[in-house]
Amino acid sequence: DALLKAGTLGGRDLAGQIMDFWKRESAAAAGMTVVVGGTGDLAAFVAFRRAVSDIQGVNAILVREIRPDEATLGVNFDGDSQMLAEAMMLENYAGFGINIYEVTDGRIMLELVPE
Repeated sequence: DALLKAGTLGGRDLAGQIMDFWKRESAAAAGMTVVVGGTGDLAAFVAFRRAVSDIQGVNAILVREIRPDEATLGVNFDGDSQMLAEAMMLENYAGFGINIYEVTDGRIMLELVPE
């Protein structure tokens, strides 16, 4: 009985890890890129990522690159970059805002702006 329970718990944990890996890989394969400037405020950047991941249609987010005050994200989204940009503009961000200054096919460039 103890082995059965241990195996079940271990299996659930492993399945969760596999699903997380697949989501990250699918975000990288999706090719939609979001370049985020103003990431010097790490708390705002983390809150931004969390808010974007909660947008309906966003299946996964992968941090592709981090540079001083800029990060590049890969986003798996059920739509095009214009739809994602519009959904991001409708989000409420606590303590900061966003300035989207370029939206092209498969790419969004924005800046995190302190309030």
